[in-house]
Amino acid sequence: MILSFFQRLKLWLLGCVSVGYRVKPGWGAPIEHYAFKCRRHGIVVDYKHGFAGRLECPLCFEEE
Repeated sequence: MILSFFQRLKLWLLGCVSVGYRVKPGWGAPIEHYAFKCRRHGIVVDYKHGFAGRLECPLCFEEE
């Protein structure tokens, strides 16, 4: 994932930045995805989960 200067700045200031809407097979509609920093894997992309809108590293999730 290549981030623009402004996206990297927002990531540094806010902790996450929108990278657009994506749709996966089986989904009914596109979902907004975010880039954020995982302590173990660096910058990763995923969508917000649950009512709280928490971001979870997909690589950490696969390891568990």
